Amino acid sequence: MWSMLNATRGQDWAFYGLRWVLLLGLAALVLLARGAFVKLASFSLSDHSDLLLALVIGGVANGLIGVALAVKPLSPYALLLMPPTDWIIAFAFTSVSAATPSLWFAIAASLILLNVVRLGPPVGLASSAILALMVLVALHLQGAVSVLPPLRLPAEYTTALLALALVTLSSATASSVLNIENTARSRKLEKASEEATARANAMRERVKAVADMATQLISTTDYQRILDITTDIGRLCVRRDPKQHRLVSITLLVESDNELTIATARGLQHIDSRRTFKGERGILARTIREGVPKIVSTGGSEDEELCELVAFSNVESILCIPLRAGFDTFGVLVYASTEQDAFNEDNLDAMQAIGVQATIALQNSFLYRSLMDEKERLIRIEENARKALVRDLHDIPTQTISAVVMQLPTLLITAQRQPQALAEEVEKLRSMAQRAVEEIRHVMFALRPLALETSGLTSALNQLAEKMGKTYGQNMRVAVDPDVEMNLTQEQQGTLFYLIEEASNNARKHAQAPLIDVRVSLNEQGVVVRIQDNGKGFDMNAVGQNYEGRGSFGMVNMQERAQLIGGRLEMRSAPGKGTLIVVNVPLKEVIRASKPPAPAAASPDGRKRIARSYTGPLSPNR
Repeated sequence: MWSMLNATRGQDWAFYGLRWVLLLGLAALVLLARGAFVKLASFSLSDHSDLLLALVIGGVANGLIGVALAVKPLSPYALLLMPPTDWIIAFAFTSVSAATPSLWFAIAASLILLNVVRLGPPVGLASSAILALMVLVALHLQGAVSVLPPLRLPAEYTTALLALALVTLSSATASSVLNIENTARSRKLEKASEEATARANAMRERVKAVADMATQLISTTDYQRILDITTDIGRLCVRRDPKQHRLVSITLLVESDNELTIATARGLQHIDSRRTFKGERGILARTIREGVPKIVSTGGSEDEELCELVAFSNVESILCIPLRAGFDTFGVLVYASTEQDAFNEDNLDAMQAIGVQATIALQNSFLYRSLMDEKERLIRIEENARKALVRDLHDIPTQTISAVVMQLPTLLITAQRQPQALAEEVEKLRSMAQRAVEEIRHVMFALRPLALETSGLTSALNQLAEKMGKTYGQNMRVAVDPDVEMNLTQEQQGTLFYLIEEASNNARKHAQAPLIDVRVSLNEQGVVVRIQDNGKGFDMNAVGQNYEGRGSFGMVNMQERAQLIGGRLEMRSAPGKGTLIVVNVPLKEVIRASKPPAPAAASPDGRKRIARSYTGPLSPNR
C-alpha cells in the first residue's frame, strides 16, 4: 500500500493503468447484470447507449489524468484530478445500474477502495464521502431512493449503503495500519540512510586524510615524522567510535639491546613510555615469527608481554602489524581498543599495506641519513687528504727547495771570493735539488702508483719499499706470496696497497721504527696482510679514548678500507713493543697456481634475519 505523499512516478502510472482496468471491469459488470452476455446473438449497442455514454465519460476523465501524468509540469496536478474523476465515474455508472443494489454497491466499493488506497485514510475518507453522496444523488435522480424529506430508503438499498460504509471504514482502517507501518519503515530506512551517509562521509574524510598522510610519508625523510605519520594513519583506518571506545597505538622498533622499545605512542600512559619487550612471547612473537598481521580478542591483560602496560589492562582487542621488508622484520605496530572485536579481516589488508609502506619509508630515511653521513665522511677524508698532501709537501720537498733558493745567492759571492770552492757549492745545490725531485716523486707515487696498474701489487709494494728507503732512509722489507695477485681484483689490490702505504707512513712518522716488515700471504680462507714494525709502539686504550678529538683519521681510514673489500682489520700495540696490523680478506674461492681450482663453497643462507639481530632501527650501526 502507498499513501498519498510517498508514491513514486512509476506507482502513479500503475494506478493509472488500474483505473482503466476498473473502468472496463465496471462496464462488464453492468453488461453481465443486464444479461447481455447471455443474448449475444441479439446484442446491440443501441440497447446499451447509456452504458456507452458512462464508459465514454469515464474514458475522458481517465484521459485527462493520463495527460497530466505525461506532461511533467502538470504531473503534480494529476493527483488532484483523481477524486473528481472518481466522483463522475461513480455518478455515471450508478445512473445506469440503479435498479440493481448489488451492482452499484460493487461500483461504489471499488472506487472507494481505490480512493482510500491511493490518497491515504484522511483524504481518501473525505473523497469517499463525496463519492457516496454522488451515488445517492444518482439513485435519487433515478427514483430509486429519496434523500429529501420525506426520506425514503428501501431495505435492500439501506443494506447496501451500510455495507458500503463498512467497506469504507474497513479499508480506511487497513490503510491507516499499513500507512503507519510504511511510515515507520520509511523512517527506519531514512535513519539507516542518514547513518550510511554519515559513515560514507566519515570514510571519505578518512580516505582523504590517509591519502594526505601517505603523501607526507613518501615525501619526508625525517625518521620521527615517518613514525608519527604511520601511527596516525593506522588510527584513522581502525578507529570506529572514538566517543565510546578508547584506542591505544604504539610503534615498537628493535634497538641495540636486542629488545623492542617504544618509538611512538598514542593513548599510552607516561609510566609505560620506557617499557621494553623481548618479542619472544604472545602476539608480538607470533607477528615477528610469521611476518603477517595478527588479531587477538582475549584482552590485553592476558597477553604474556603487553600485559606489562598499564594502558592495556582494560583493552579487549589487539591488532599487531609487522614492519617487514623482504625477510627482515624491523618492528611492529600495535593497536588496542576497549571495544570487543574491534578489528576484523577488513582491516588487515589496509594495515599490512601501511606497515610495508612505513617500512619502505623508514628504510629510505635511513638510507638518506646514511648517504648524508657518507657524504660528510668523504668530505672529511678529502679534506684530510688535502691536509696530508700539503703537510707532506711542506715538510720535505718545500723545505728542500727553500734551502736551494736560499743557497743560490751565495754562489755569486763564492765565485768572486773563493772560485776554487764554487764547484763544491754547485754540487751541494744539485744534490739538494735532486733530493727535492725524489721527494716530490715519492709524493706523486703515493697519490697514484702507476706500477700498481701496470705490474700489480707486488711490484707496487717493492717500489714503495725502495722509495721509502731512498727518500726517507726508512728500511722496509716486503714479501708477497706469488699466488696473491691472481686471487685479488684490481680494486682489491689498490685498496690493500693504500692501506699498507698508510700503515707504513704511520710507522715511519710516529713509531721511529728501524724496520717495517710487510708480508702478504695466501691461505685456505683468503689473503692475510701483516704490517709489523719494531718501533716504540703506543697505548691503544689511551689513544682510542681521545681519537676523534685528535683530528686524525688514519686508523679509521684503514678500518674502512678493509671493510670496503670485505676484510677485517686487527691492531695490536704496546709501548716499547712495536705495532702489528693484520688484515684478513676472505675469498669465496682460493686459486693456487700449483693446484686445480677448488669448487666454490655453498654460500650460507643469510635471509633468515629477524628484528633482534639488528642493533638499531633498520641499521646494524645505529
